[in-house]
Amino acid sequence: MTALRKISLLIMVSALAVSMTGCAYDRNMDDYTRPDVEVVEPEPPLDQPCDGGGNMPESCYSADLAEAGSGVGPGGDPSEVTAPAWSCSYSITYNDDWHDDVMCSNGYDSERPYLRDWDSYVTYDEIMESAREYEAQLNG
Repeated sequence: MTALRKISLLIMVSALAVSMTGCAYDRNMDDYTRPDVEVVEPEPPLDQPCDGGGNMPESCYSADLAEAGSGVGPGGDPSEVTAPAWSCSYSITYNDDWHDDVMCSNGYDSERPYLRDWDSYVTYDEIMESAREYEAQLNG
C-alpha cells in the first residue's frame, strides 16, 4: 500500500511542478508583444484622380481604354475615329469541347465564340483558321 501512496504522491508533485513552471499558462504577457512595425500612412486623395499615381480608381482605367480604342485613323485626321481592332488567339478551356478554345478581344471587350459547330473533331489549325475568319468578320 505504501508503494501506491508513493506513486500517487509522485504524480501529484509532478502535476504541481508542471503547473508551476509556466508551461501551462504564463501570466507575464510582456513577452508576447508584437515587434515594432513601421506605420504606413495612407496617401492623400488626388485633386485630379485620373492624373496618375498608384491609387487611380478603376473608372480611370476604363476611360483610358475607351480613349485608346477610339483613336485617330491612319490618315491622322481626328474626324476619322476608328474602332479598336479585334484579334483572336488560342485560349484552351480544358472542357473537352474544342469549339470554344478561342478568345477574341479588342482590348476593351472580349468574347469566346463557338466555332466550327458542324465539325465533330477540331484541330488547332482548323480552329485558328476559323478564328481568323471570325476576326475579319468582327473587324468588318
